[in-house]
Amino acid sequence: MRYIIFYFLFIVCLVPQSSKGELLEAVRDSNVMRLKELLKEKINLEITDSNELTALMLASRDNNLELVQLLSEAGANLNAKNKENGRTPLMLAASHGHTEIIKYLASQKRILINAKDKEGKTALIHSVIHGKKDSVALLIEYKANVNARTNTDDSALLFSQKLGRAEISALLKQAGARE
Repeated sequence: MRYIIFYFLFIVCLVPQSSKGELLEAVRDSNVMRLKELLKEKINLEITDSNELTALMLASRDNNLELVQLLSEAGANLNAKNKENGRTPLMLAASHGHTEIIKYLASQKRILINAKDKEGKTALIHSVIHGKKDSVALLIEYKANVNARTNTDDSALLFSQKLGRAEISALLKQAGARE
């Protein structure tokens, strides 16, 4: 009887863990076929890796539009926040200047384009800090709040000026940004 209980607990504990590893591995390896198989199994899409990144966050960071679309269509939380720093998939794409990912995510009705991380930074502010002019322009096009403020009351325009990003400052001012 003990062995049956042990076996049952072993199976219950290991199956989700195995699926977790497989989902994140499929995304890291850009394995579209494996991801499609896993998505048929109704796997938990909000599991995280050791850095607290969901599969959608990984795909966004790694600029894999096909995986981002598959995960989004499967119901992944577009606004999930990394527990460590509060960054969303859109913020990760914006920080890296992944314009196709930004276009896709920003066009989704479920997206919170002005979501803030733990420091109060938005995707737009992350784009400014990392000098991603095309990302800044896209986020402005998708109606990102150009006057959003961080927890320390800094704006995107203030960051662009401090960092000497004249072209980005001009874009922000043209969109109505204030210091």
